[in-house]
Amino acid sequence: MLELITNQYIQQTILILCLFIIAHGTIRIIRKRIEKNNGTGKEKVILEIIKKTKNWFYFLIFSIGIYITILVLTKQTYKEPLTHGFFIIWTIVIATIISKAATALIRHTGNGKDKLQRVPHVLSWIINTIIYIVAGITILGYFEVEITPLIATLGIGG
Repeated sequence: MLELITNQYIQQTILILCLFIIAHGTIRIIRKRIEKNNGTGKEKVILEIIKKTKNWFYFLIFSIGIYITILVLTKQTYKEPLTHGFFIIWTIVIATIISKAATALIRHTGNGKDKLQRVPHVLSWIINTIIYIVAGITILGYFEVEITPLIATLGIGG
């Protein structure tokens, strides 16, 4: 179908819109099925995760479409810096999605007594810190920075 449209800009715009429509439709179907079943505890957590990560997920899909568009429409000299920039953006966005999902899971399991009320917040902070440290190390590793001493310093590797 895209072969019928000769303008590359219009082709790429259609591609981005299709990616967004597929992502939005998938999220709506999942939400409707869970809401239809009056969700159990696990399903309520899934709904909360969807609510907290939906916009980040849309941003990720949209940025992937923009990246593909830029790769198709730009010269070879700009592709490497753009790839590096998008890798950094995607790593941070994926870390944020994982962080928000982990926080929702922890809060769901942490509905306990007064003594345990602070535990979910502290545990959430620790897990979020680990997630972003791993994301930072991943970005440094992508740029071929020697990360072995850093991991050893953090106490993870030795």
